[in-house]
Amino acid sequence: MELQEKSPSFSLVQFTAPEIALAVLYFLLLCVFVAIPPIGSSSEAREAHIIQVILRTGEWLLPDRNGIVASKPPFFHWCGAMLSSLLGITPMVAARLVSGICASLLLLLAMRLARVMYPEDHLLPFFAGAALIT
Repeated sequence: MELQEKSPSFSLVQFTAPEIALAVLYFLLLCVFVAIPPIGSSSEAREAHIIQVILRTGEWLLPDRNGIVASKPPFFHWCGAMLSSLLGITPMVAARLVSGICASLLLLLAMRLARVMYPEDHLLPFFAGAALIT
């Protein structure tokens, strides 16, 4: 009978409780400040305006801004429009919320990648996460 070697399993979806806690805390801190400051840049205003156009006109496929098709891929705008319509929030808050969700997911993935690449170092994922969020 031949013994088979077990290969190490690799999965990016196995997060530890401290990693999830850090990402949730980061997301909550972002949410506290998401609606406080006014729109600060023209690009932020453009993205919120496109979300508003999607909600107002129902044109989800190729939303335009003053007759010009949006220059970015529409996934960000679709997510913002869905959040705005589901949660009843303004397009500005929805645009910032989508960015916060994506930042929190990126934080989780960075910590997981650090843990997979260096499994013997238990503090490295948190240093990687701290470097990313600063």
